[in-house]
Amino acid sequence: MLFRENRLVIWRFTDGKPGHDSQSFGLACALKELVDCEIHSIDSHTPLLALAGPMFCRDPDILKLPSPNLIIGAGRKTHIPIFATKRRHNCFSVILMRPSLPISWFDVCLIPEHDDPLTLRNVIQTKGAINTIVPSEHKNPDEGIVLIGGPTKHLLWDDKEICSMIEKIISTDQINWTLYDSPRTPDATKSMLRDISSPNSSYTPYAESDRSKLEEQIATASRIWVSMDSVTMLYEALTGNAAVGVLSISAEKQNKISTTITKLTCENQCITFNDWEKGRALTPPTTRINESSRCAALLLQIIKQNS
Repeated sequence: MLFRENRLVIWRFTDGKPGHDSQSFGLACALKELVDCEIHSIDSHTPLLALAGPMFCRDPDILKLPSPNLIIGAGRKTHIPIFATKRRHNCFSVILMRPSLPISWFDVCLIPEHDDPLTLRNVIQTKGAINTIVPSEHKNPDEGIVLIGGPTKHLLWDDKEICSMIEKIISTDQINWTLYDSPRTPDATKSMLRDISSPNSSYTPYAESDRSKLEEQIATASRIWVSMDSVTMLYEALTGNAAVGVLSISAEKQNKISTTITKLTCENQCITFNDWEKGRALTPPTTRINESSRCAALLLQIIKQNS
């Protein structure tokens, strides 16, 4: 593995899932801000094809690529191709989130702290999932966003309760609100979101949304509310450095999502709807979070030390 002339050739393996793609792309973009990079994105397939592909690849497009000195990826389907490519090219490997293969098989694993990663030399704990949000210094005081996820096994999703909280927010805080759902949002919730009638709000279904426009809004919005089920969306909102609120959802028992929310509210990074309804103000986070930039800088130090 070489760090040639302060330049990185990065192979970024993807599995087609937007959330995973956002993590690896966010890291690649942050690296590009620090050093000259040539980034190539490669689709991962089934584990068997992925193993054969990098090791014995006959794909003319991949054969034309320059040999990588850094490979990154997020998602289970990227783990085998990254491990195989590392062995073939003797390059530096980075996995985002906990890998399905042994952690020792990769040079660095970036694992969110809410997943309770082991303290190992090649593990870097992150505050939530790395993302592509680049916060703006120019916040629009009249712009707000509501990000709605969907049911999980840990939380008791209630369509009416979720939409009731949203209606209370947009009727109390008279700024312009944009409501976004996600692939996990139930049809019943979507129907209720469409029925919310307010001159200061609009609803954009996931199927009709523009990711780049949403990222711009997250970067410039002054207030963002996120349904409690999505830690990923919550950390995107915090990275945007907006004042962040969490739509409270009941849980049968304590779990890593509720534990994360409790920790963040204690750190004054966000507030829950219940606290807001009791009169607590929605304010920007006390500490800025930009994990893509922080981890990119750490990785460059490690890569240079091993070059």
